[in-house]
Amino acid sequence: MLPEGFVFSQGNLQDYVECARRFELAYLQGLKWPAVQAEPALEREAHMRQGALFHKLVQQHASGVPAEALARRVTQEPLRTWWANYQRVIVDLSAQRYVEVTLSAPLEGLGGVYRLVAKYDLVAIVPGERAVIVDWKTAARASSHSQLETRLQTIVYRYLLEIGRAHV
Repeated sequence: MLPEGFVFSQGNLQDYVECARRFELAYLQGLKWPAVQAEPALEREAHMRQGALFHKLVQQHASGVPAEALARRVTQEPLRTWWANYQRVIVDLSAQRYVEVTLSAPLEGLGGVYRLVAKYDLVAIVPGERAVIVDWKTAARASSHSQLETRLQTIVYRYLLEIGRAHV
């Protein structure tokens, strides 16, 4: 039984699809699930710090800090590559941009009051009423396009953006 007010996200839904028992332990029983083993640990932690720094740089740039000022903090790989890719993508999205925006909607028919929530890295509204969702992937292991298409993150993000646009 889901706790009253449970919030569904792409992450916990993906956990359920991949392993219902993991979902039960983590979200229903509140137990900590063991971390995924990653070796070497120090390299993984450094990569995660760079990913967090990249997200912070993008937020600062979207808030008006000049790219040139931020580029001084981009000193090593893979951050350098991510920043260069971001600079290429952002040029094509010269429309209205919303960074780190959260959308949510109620879920009905589950025997309680629940919400579905998503936090987007970037949503751009381009001329002609087209919306572009950008999610910065900084994981060490890249996913293929077909893998991303079927992940619940893609499905939930598209769904919430579409119903949000329908109510505007």
